[in-house]
Amino acid sequence: GQIQTLDETAFVLDEVTIQEKIDALNLFISETEKKHLLLTNRIQQNKIDKASSTATYNAAKEGITRLNKELTGLGERIETSLSDSNLFSQRIEVEKTLAL
Repeated sequence: GQIQTLDETAFVLDEVTIQEKIDALNLFISETEKKHLLLTNRIQQNKIDKASSTATYNAAKEGITRLNKELTGLGERIETSLSDSNLFSQRIEVEKTLAL
């Protein structure tokens, strides 16, 4: 009877150890799932951030292109004004000469 009791005790202890290992594994799986979820969320957030910064960059690029066009137009208008005022000055000189 003594040996069988020892075997039964060993078996019960073994069962407890197995249950502890199962619990530990379940905890590990649960923690791993939490980490996976966090990483998935972070990846999603990075995609959103990237899309947002790409949109900001593209908007800035469009703004710069528009400004460049406006500056070019302004430069052309200034050149035209200078040219007009030079012609006007020359006409005044001619009229002065004719008046003499």
